Amino acid sequence: MTILLLFALVKTLYFLRIFEGLSTIVALVTSVFARLTNFLILYFLMLYVFAMILAVIGYMRWSDKTKALFEIKEGDKYMEKDDGATEDYPGQIYYHVGNFLMLFFTAFRFSLGDNDFDAVGYL
Repeated sequence: MTILLLFALVKTLYFLRIFEGLSTIVALVTSVFARLTNFLILYFLMLYVFAMILAVIGYMRWSDKTKALFEIKEGDKYMEKDDGATEDYPGQIYYHVGNFLMLFFTAFRFSLGDNDFDAVGYL
């Protein structure tokens, strides 16, 4: 869906070049995105490296003890707890996402200035 929206935006910009007043703005926008790709490649590469560093030190790693905060076992099936006991655990919003994406989003949040180091106490 995101790729479809991206293609729709590109096609819209292509058709906006027809109007003389908008052609310079479209040229400016395409030039900015063309020059921004090098920065975005470097930025995501650095986020990847920082996420790997967080993985090596074990930041927000789910152990059996921390998984017990989120799930209870009923037979062979795991069910989520809904008693609200996990509201204060750091990184709980990333529980259902994979470990790498959790660390990647954490690195992204760190890059935005959200320096939440509460999970360090659980290492």
